[in-house]
Amino acid sequence: MFEFMEHSNIPKVYDPKQAEPTWENHWLRDEVYRAVYAMKGDGRPLYVFDTPPPFTSGNLHVGQGYWISIADTLARYKRMRGFDVILPQGWDTHGLPTELKVEKQLGVSRADRDEFERKCVEWTQRMIELMKSDMVRLGYRPQWEDFEYTTHSPEYLRAVQLSLIQMYKQGLLYIDRFPVLWCPNCSTAIAQAETGYEERDGVLYTVRFEVEGGGYLSIATTRPELIPACQAIMVNPQDRRYTHLVGRRVKVPFTERYVNVLQDQEVDTDFGTGAVMVCSYGDETDIKWIKRYSLPTSQIIDEKGRFTAPEQIKGKSVSEARREIVGILRSTGAILEEKKIRHNVLIHAERSDCRAPIEFLEKEQVMIKTKSLLDKVSEAASHIVFHPPFMKEKLNDWIASVEWDWIASRQRVFGTPFPFYHCVDCDSLIPVPEDKLPFDPRKSETLFKTCPKCASNRVDPILDVCDGWIDSSITPLFVTGQYSERKPLGEAYPVDLRIQGQDIIRTWLFYTIFRCSVLTSKPPFKEALIHGWILDAQGKKMSKSRESLPLKRIVEEYGADSLRYSLMTFSIGADFEFTPEFVRRGKLFMQKVWSAYRFSTPYIGSINKHTSKSPVDNWILQRLKDTVTRMTKYFDSYELNDGLEVFHNFFWHELCDEYIEAIKHRVSYDEDAKNTLSQVMWTSLRLLAPIMPHLAEEIYQRLFLDKDKPSIHAAEWPLPQEILTDDKLAELGSKIIYTIKEARKAKASSNIPLGQRVPKVVIGIPQDYQEVASEKDTIRSTLRADEVEFVIDSQPKPWAKYNT
Repeated sequence: MFEFMEHSNIPKVYDPKQAEPTWENHWLRDEVYRAVYAMKGDGRPLYVFDTPPPFTSGNLHVGQGYWISIADTLARYKRMRGFDVILPQGWDTHGLPTELKVEKQLGVSRADRDEFERKCVEWTQRMIELMKSDMVRLGYRPQWEDFEYTTHSPEYLRAVQLSLIQMYKQGLLYIDRFPVLWCPNCSTAIAQAETGYEERDGVLYTVRFEVEGGGYLSIATTRPELIPACQAIMVNPQDRRYTHLVGRRVKVPFTERYVNVLQDQEVDTDFGTGAVMVCSYGDETDIKWIKRYSLPTSQIIDEKGRFTAPEQIKGKSVSEARREIVGILRSTGAILEEKKIRHNVLIHAERSDCRAPIEFLEKEQVMIKTKSLLDKVSEAASHIVFHPPFMKEKLNDWIASVEWDWIASRQRVFGTPFPFYHCVDCDSLIPVPEDKLPFDPRKSETLFKTCPKCASNRVDPILDVCDGWIDSSITPLFVTGQYSERKPLGEAYPVDLRIQGQDIIRTWLFYTIFRCSVLTSKPPFKEALIHGWILDAQGKKMSKSRESLPLKRIVEEYGADSLRYSLMTFSIGADFEFTPEFVRRGKLFMQKVWSAYRFSTPYIGSINKHTSKSPVDNWILQRLKDTVTRMTKYFDSYELNDGLEVFHNFFWHELCDEYIEAIKHRVSYDEDAKNTLSQVMWTSLRLLAPIMPHLAEEIYQRLFLDKDKPSIHAAEWPLPQEILTDDKLAELGSKIIYTIKEARKAKASSNIPLGQRVPKVVIGIPQDYQEVASEKDTIRSTLRADEVEFVIDSQPKPWAKYNT
């Protein structure tokens, strides 16, 4: 099967810089793709991944290399296990990240929509080339040829628009004027899932409100600039301090308006003075109370975060208006107290390069009914197996916190257009005919001049674009051909495994489960693997906007396989601080593997399936068999770090430190030793292949090449039953190896170099170890001793004394 080679032809030191690009190019060759990576469709069981389509915003960082390494390792493993694997890779090209790059870096204005969109596409293509290069350099090998997609392609646009029309037919889309979460910095509405709270410094102002007819009421607020938009004062009905004021009116400072004092059980009596303003709009609670009590509204902040009223603060930013209002209130004696505090501020958290405070603005938006369907989302999620299980609780916590329907529209340029017209008079949505998809109202002919429902001629196409999560939330459907021109892949949906980070549980995970379960009445995937964060040296999550450690820099310095190995040592689901020291350990192991194969090269030959008569051979084969069993178990349950630990311990300690040392004296002439070593090295190489694909390929091409298999990754994953052992001999072999191990420890403790020859060693062995004396030559040669004397001893384990 294998040709013998002299180890002198193999370099002593493995050079990943030279070897890795060679095999990356090899894997991209068409004949290798067809033989190894392409979907076969030959009846073997399908295994379909759902991988993250990253925002196309530049070179990858090490944190992104984590999920790429997980996906590629598992795909290579599943393929070796006999599955017909589909590993797609998409690109999330639409939305704010791209628009901000085009605006800020290229200086192109959104005012010229056609030119702006053209530049967005150019930028996207450039970023895809950079990111794809980084992925390939890490050894990532998805099915670029058949399952690569971009969310701005006509085929994907059509799929998204078809899915929206289907949801419209289910009665889930509507137009509403509603207080939306608005980012003034990005000039767009955002979804609740894109927000978060951040603790910041602030001031709690206690303001005097005069009660009509005499007296005053103290109100504590961190946002005095919203006093002009105050619509009511709310107190708790159980708060006896204010029961006498319920139903009365108070004058709003800085204005001539009066508002009523109302009561509601949700008022926190312990915050501030226990009486709170209801403004339009300060937070979600304001929205709730204004809707609950049918209060009037007045919007005094515009889309740019500037005040439109009253006149004294018109045109000012929030911070400027706050200073102005506070100054006026101070001058009139209306401020009773000012107290510095730390408090939570609602921000645009999903964009780490934004993090601006959020305002609530009333705007007309396309909405998707979500709140009423949360039980359906929970039901779908209950059929998905989560790895690790506690990530499911994070999803459930988010589902329980959803307050509003999905704000689906965005006031941007580069995005999926809505396939609807809107009738101003009857407020209905009018779907575009499916044969007109993909539809862009700025480029298509006018399709509706009158409303089919009320005959009004006040019909306009919707010019807003979709929230980017609407695009990416159908990836399982698109990949399996449900909404694409590709023939649907039968039993491929639900897909087998979703891989993603915990940071997008609230967005990509939630919206995918919601949309796909509504559209198909099935969950989108059978299992979800959700990994933790890779943190930088400051303990913060790596991100592009924070210019985290570039992936390519680490790969070029240490090698792709060193990084992959190091990342796979992390427990999936936990957060880990990344340092180059982790990668150095990976590079050290890579060299250890290389050196072991270099030593073995002259002795590797065809493998004969027979049982060796050597106890030590049987011991290593039994350890190999156990390693295959345990690694398979761990990899099947996605516990990659545990599987890697099993392999590392076997290869470094049991194989290299123990077995190879124990056979060096006989491997050159003993056919059992050669055969055993060949089997162990060939099996080990296949176990290593998914984790360190480049190194495994280099060794395969040098030592194990099969003309019918152009790559190690076309080989089969080893099975425990392939490994034949004699259990009795293996047990004796275990005792022999343990005796050698303890004797080597004693040699090192005596400050004798392990490679130094000694005249004699006396070894004490327990009563049940007497059989080890039958392998006296193995023990003597391994210990570099001229003579070995065994003595039966009452000690529970072997010991050794050296005569130098």
